[in-house]
Amino acid sequence: MSLSRLRFTMIGTLLLIIGFSTLVFTVVLSFLGLLNIISLLIFVVGFNLLQWLIAPYIIGALYDVKEANESEVPKLHSMIGDI
Repeated sequence: MSLSRLRFTMIGTLLLIIGFSTLVFTVVLSFLGLLNIISLLIFVVGFNLLQWLIAPYIIGALYDVKEANESEVPKLHSMIGDI
């Protein structure tokens, strides 16, 4: 996969996540009778910012991620060091 295609895919995924969260918050706020552009903007930006901040911790907990020391995996560190 080329670098430009990877970037395009990442941007597309980001837009999809933001679009879906905007849709969900629009529906919820309209049912509650609180739908206006300011409240929608606050909820969407706040939700996506919170999601961006806590996602690494959730992924780390799900996959039991730990740091790879150079003494444990020297081949990995040499491959990364060559980049």
